Formats: sequence, C-alpha cells, structure tokens
Amino acid sequence: MAAPELTLSRLLDRYRFAQLEPVIPFETDRSITGVVTDDELWDAEGALVLGIGLTGRDAVDRAAGRWAGAAALVIRSDALPVDAAEDVARAVAPTALLSLGPAMSWLRFSGLVSAELEGAGEMGATMTESRGDSELHDFADSIAALVGGPVTIEDMSSAILAFSSDQDRADEPRKRSILERRVSRVHNEILARAGVFDQLYSSTQPVFVTPTIEGARPRAAIRIKAGEELLGSIWAVVDGPLSVVQSRGMLEASNVVGLSMLRRRLSDEAHGESRLSLVTRLVEGGSAAAEAARELGIGDAPAFVMAIRRTGSTGDDLEGGLALRSLSRVFASFIASVNRRAAVAEVGSTIYAVIPVHGAGDPASADEAHVAGARRFAEDLLRRVPRADVTIGYGELVTDITQLARSRRQADAAVRVSRLTRAEGQVAYWRDVQVDSLMLEIVDTMISRHETLAHPLDRLAAEEERSGIELVPTLSAYLEHFGDVTAAAASLYVHPNTFRYRLRKIGAAAGIELDDARTRFELLFQLRLERYRRLLRGD
Repeated sequence: MAAPELTLSRLLDRYRFAQLEPVIPFETDRSITGVVTDDELWDAEGALVLGIGLTGRDAVDRAAGRWAGAAALVIRSDALPVDAAEDVARAVAPTALLSLGPAMSWLRFSGLVSAELEGAGEMGATMTESRGDSELHDFADSIAALVGGPVTIEDMSSAILAFSSDQDRADEPRKRSILERRVSRVHNEILARAGVFDQLYSSTQPVFVTPTIEGARPRAAIRIKAGEELLGSIWAVVDGPLSVVQSRGMLEASNVVGLSMLRRRLSDEAHGESRLSLVTRLVEGGSAAAEAARELGIGDAPAFVMAIRRTGSTGDDLEGGLALRSLSRVFASFIASVNRRAAVAEVGSTIYAVIPVHGAGDPASADEAHVAGARRFAEDLLRRVPRADVTIGYGELVTDITQLARSRRQADAAVRVSRLTRAEGQVAYWRDVQVDSLMLEIVDTMISRHETLAHPLDRLAAEEERSGIELVPTLSAYLEHFGDVTAAAASLYVHPNTFRYRLRKIGAAAGIELDDARTRFELLFQLRLERYRRLLRGD
C-alpha cells in the first residue's frame, strides 16, 4: 500500500514530539516532495528546506528569498526572536516557516522525513509511533513485557536499532537517546569508566546497572552474541534486579535477537553488493550508466562524482578496510540525509558518491554554483568525522549521465594531487589541480618508459654532486622569480653576489643560456617534473 501524501499539516502532526511548529499559521496546506539543505541545488517547488546553522535575521532572510516557492523552511526554535520570526514568516508566505526543537538532530529529522517520502513506513506523532514495525521492534516489545520496563536494542557503537513501544515510561536520558537514535557519548564514557561495558561483554548473564547519570533509572543489560562475535546489547529500564525467570528469558531473547541481526546483516550485505554493482556501472559511464541511474533512482538529472580516500592507508589491509567501511557508512548516512537520491558505495579503496543536482538552471550558473556548493558539502562532510584523515576530490557537473566516468576520473585525479601535495587541504576540485594532474600523468608516462631527465639538468645535477654547490635549487629559484636575482637570492638566504656566481657556474657547467625564453621554459618544465617524480617516490 502506497504511503499517504506528506503535507505540511501531516508533517506537523507526525513530528509534534520533536517540537516542530509553524511560526505563524500557514495559508496553504502544501505537499512536500523532497528534503534539502539550504545550500543544495534543488527545485524549490515542494521542497522542505532545512536551515542548518541559520541564525540571525539576515541569514534567514537570504535563505527564505532563495527558496521562495518552497513548501517550507525549517529553522531552529532559537534561531530568531519570536517577533522577528513572525515578521519573516509573513514575508515569505506562502512558503511556511517552521521551527524545530533542540532535542531533534537535523540528521535524524532529515532521515525520518526522507524515509517517509520514500514510503518506508508510517511515522507516528509520538516516539512510539515513529519506531516502525520491524522484527527487532517486535522483539523489543516482547522483552519489555517480560522484564516490565522499556527496552532498546543497540549495536556495538550504541546506535539504537529498535525500541519497545512503552518509552513514555522511560527516563529522560533514554527519551533523548530515542530521539537521536544513539546513546549519548558522554553517558557511554561514564558507563565505560565505571567498568559497565567490561562487565556486560564478558558476562553470559544479564547485568544490573545503576548509572551515575542525572535522571537515569537502573538498567538491566545483556550482550548480544552470535558464535564468537559480539553484535550489540539489549538494555531495559527497570526498578530493580531481574528475577531468575526474567534473567533466563532475557538470555534466551538475546540469542534470538542475535540470529535476527545476523540475518539482517546478510540481507544488508546482499543489498550492498547489488548497490556496489550499480554504482560501479554508474561511475564507469556509457550506456550501462543510464540503466544503473534509473535503478538507483537518480534518473537523468545532472550529477557529479565525489571521491573519498583515506590518506594514511590503501584500504588493502584489514584495519584499513574496516576503517574505510566505517567511514563509508558515516558518509552514506550524511549524504542521504541531505540528498536522498545520491548513491554511495566503496569501490576498491575509494568511496564514491554520485550526487544528482536538481534545479541546476543554465549551464554557466549551474557550474559556478556546483563548484562552491560541492566544496561546502565536502567540508560539512568532514566536520562529521573531524579526526578522519581523508581526502575528498570532486569532478565537474555533467548533464549527460553516460558521461559520468569523466567526472569520476576528475575526482580521482583531484584526490591524487591533494594526497601527494596537500596544497589544496582535504578537499580539492579537479579544475583547481588540473595542471598538477597533467604533470603527474607525464611523470607516469616517463616512469613507464624508464625515461630520465633530459640534458642539461642531468649534467647540472652531476656537477652539483661533485662541487657541493646548490646549483639545481639556484636555477629553480632564478626561474621561479622570473630572473629577479635579488628576490631569488633572498629565497635561498644567500647574498645576491653569491647567487650571481652560482648562475655563472650553472652556465659553465651545463652550457645553459638563460637569456633564451624557450630554454627557460624547458628548464622550468623539467624541474617541475622532477618535483613530482620525487613526490611519487616519497622523497
């Protein structure tokens, strides 16, 4: 059965628990067709725009002007004073201005609404109704009935996979975790310092925990294990230690939940393999890319490729592979939250994201907006994993999906240059490093042909080794400073007379005529090639 159409009034009814409210009553109950962020390219019509980070009248006004005609603009409840918010709401009508409470994360809110738009399930007006009806939720309800308290099922990272329907009886820390679908890192650190996790994962029986967390009631918890692998844990809010019958029931339930999680993992892996195949065909371009784009829901919209690689590892080792998989999940979750039609997959040691851009407008303005928008998107992505040593490169926006391979090659090239030089930081656009990329391709060709530097630089290098005088750096400084001896000498911290002496030495040793423009170009070109050769060798 198809999910009912999502309208503004339906949205407000479903997410009342997240303190989603209209700033003033909206005039038209419009339909919502997509969830986007303020800096994303998308058709305004039907968009639910997330004003992430918008604070102050000017910022909200600019966003509202840009998204005129959208279904609604959502801002934080504390983004504007009440009177200012009401003024903006009246000015932007018929676009509705909505406020979102502080307890609901943007990522979670976007995921919930996107899932509903995809028809993934009915989202209720309360926490209970927002949980879905999967097998794990049914297990959580059964365990809650057994132990007499609200239950959550969590994975090893403390992400909440399922919860029972009686969370209204839970304490405040639990309710906040349900909203975020993850246990607070601060709370986990408190439990870890108290040795709770050591006890939990080493015990075959449920453990009783009295958290030293403000507002938290006692908990009974048991690990979820299948064979030798730990999969997660089950937590119940209780009034006291479990009875023998309750402990035995919780143990049996953990075994059943473990089998269910294994089945789900196999299903996810099968789905992941299918998605990997589709994304691989997509980034390879050609006629197969068009069919893959249809299957992935991207359609024929303009799109670009973003490549993400770990800097410190190839991903071939076990540790690197696991780290790459973890990053892939984080990035896929974030990217899906702001662009639900994007496709993400690991291909070898690279995470590729194919990102469609809707409402791009004319090619000139679309390209300019793409360059700036994609960089903001990548930098926001990096802020989600601030300690991750990764490099992100992105290619041009292509209007023909069959040409997506070009954008992928450009993204790969941007990543390669950035990883070698770090000149562009952690994010690089292909056009910004195009010359460097071409130089690396020339060096690759030279290496494959076993070619070395041409005369006269080889003679100059030999004379430098014999005399101990820095002749090659002197020549490089002279060319880099366009023959300005004073500036070139200062860059090497030597006296101009010493620098002139070295130039005479260079002319005598290698027969170089620095007055000839063609000679200067060839020498500078060869010096650049040698620089990239050293980078590739790791010198």
